[in-house]
Amino acid sequence: MSDPFFLRLGWAALAVLAGCGGPSGPDVVLQHDHQVLRGALQSCTAEVCTLNSKTIARSSIDWIGLRRQPPPPGAQSAVADEVHLTDGSVHSGKLVTVDAATVVMDSEAYPRDRVEWIHFGNSGSAQEPPKTAEHAAQFCPVDRPLGGRVMIDYVERFGPSFYVGPAESQNRIWLWFPLVPAYKPYVVQGKEMQSSPTSPYELAAPSLNYEVSTSGYTSSTSGSDCKVPAQSRNGSIRFGDYDSSHVHPGLKFIRFRALYPDLTIQEPDEVDSTWPDPGVCRDRAHPDQTGLATPPGIMSYVEIRPEICGTMPNSFCTNAGYCSLGHTIADPSARQECSQRPEKHTVIPFSGTGTHAGEFDDFPSVHVKWEVCCGCGTRPDTGSAPDADKNR
Repeated sequence: MSDPFFLRLGWAALAVLAGCGGPSGPDVVLQHDHQVLRGALQSCTAEVCTLNSKTIARSSIDWIGLRRQPPPPGAQSAVADEVHLTDGSVHSGKLVTVDAATVVMDSEAYPRDRVEWIHFGNSGSAQEPPKTAEHAAQFCPVDRPLGGRVMIDYVERFGPSFYVGPAESQNRIWLWFPLVPAYKPYVVQGKEMQSSPTSPYELAAPSLNYEVSTSGYTSSTSGSDCKVPAQSRNGSIRFGDYDSSHVHPGLKFIRFRALYPDLTIQEPDEVDSTWPDPGVCRDRAHPDQTGLATPPGIMSYVEIRPEICGTMPNSFCTNAGYCSLGHTIADPSARQECSQRPEKHTVIPFSGTGTHAGEFDDFPSVHVKWEVCCGCGTRPDTGSAPDADKNR
């Protein structure tokens, strides 16, 4: 299904390049993926239309202009087919055929030279995008709504420096969260409309639960002794509701795109600010002189994606889906398929693990485990905290 309001914006831009619409010139076919085909429309049947002797599936067509150029007029119905006549009237129903002389609807036939535009509606075919996250997520049951959980286990290395001798801390972050559509549908003429057919498959977290822990560390140099104690924190954060532009504020922090698939997490400042209490360094020659030890850091950003990944300790690679960005750029047929039938290519459940070992000096070991599924927004079994005073 196409959104008449948003598609008109795209067709209006094309009109600037093509010139103003008028009663002369070739016919035009405007497709759901915004491709514009021009030429002579020979016919349309229940399944295909023929332009320049080439057949085009009717399911891929949004508008047909008979000797008209974009932009098309606004559709009055997202479901029924429509013919827009030269006298300004609009007639809805089901298009039966188009030939050289006549445009035939199920209720009436119109001379072709009286028809300016034909709009193909959606009467419940697979093109209609789902309106809810549950539909996009394989109909998660009410008692097990869509959510995600992520565990990040990492070793951070400190020193050697004048104050901190070589030391390591073992740290763990658990995050779990519900997922909802990142974009709230618009209501146009009493019907819910999405800005694009793939919008329901981009999801955000309305809230976040977290549990962070560290083993702390002890270290000694020729002049001082430092100790950061083992500790843990937990809490939850709510991100509010959709803003005036229909975007959920949680998208800034957690985004899951079910078609690529990819998952990015930017932990809010509230998590970082709770973590952790610094330890103490004591001058060995002057025990009354103390200072703050360098505390372990929060790994506040993590990305899991199929492309341009794995180059940083917080970046992990996963298998590309059929609708990944690289595939749809390289293959126009995949781009069209993903626009028209996104529900066929949703990657839910989405789970996996990733590891960096010995690749980054400051983080000699990083392991991540993730899962997006029905019911995954509930508290996981977080296990025991890292061992205290780990110094390896």
